[in-house]
Amino acid sequence: MVPWLRQQWNDIKGHVKFAVLLFVGGSVVTLVVALTHGLVLWQQVVLAGCFVVLFGWALFETGAASRHHLPGPPPAELPKLQRLLLRQMEQKCESILSVYRRLEYDDRERVRFPFSNSSWPAFGEKWEYVHVTLYRLRIDMALFKVEVIQLCGVLGESEVPFPDIGESVLMVDLLAAMQSLADFLKGESHFPVKPNHNL
Repeated sequence: MVPWLRQQWNDIKGHVKFAVLLFVGGSVVTLVVALTHGLVLWQQVVLAGCFVVLFGWALFETGAASRHHLPGPPPAELPKLQRLLLRQMEQKCESILSVYRRLEYDDRERVRFPFSNSSWPAFGEKWEYVHVTLYRLRIDMALFKVEVIQLCGVLGESEVPFPDIGESVLMVDLLAAMQSLADFLKGESHFPVKPNHNL
């Protein structure tokens, strides 16, 4: 029973402390407003000094709390975490790839250069679904590239076969490169299984 109560207290103690500080702070502010109307100058200075000390203490405690780092996952769970992150990247890659495949199937000529500015109209002109999707995917691919390269770097793999996202890339080349990336992310043998607390 005692460990359960201790766990419950650990779960809510931050909220309780905040509520107490909020109540005490609100009461003190109300009291100060009531008192300052009838205090002489030196008493108002002492009261302001108390507020400065209280505010400084609150800042110090906030800084001290933010310096406490949460412990990383136990070493036994790291390979599972690595596989989970790789699986998420693989699913995201497959999702982007399926949208590109659908676009290529439905509108082959208009999506021939998926990253080229000429594949969509200028802003202010009429945009169609194909244009919006291509433009959004260009942004998604740039963000996805950053995510994959960072994750693979943390996992110890520096050679990531990420597709070229330049303006001259053809859709057929992009589809093949995305499939290669998906296969690369599926093959966990590329990534050494080692404890890495940078995740």
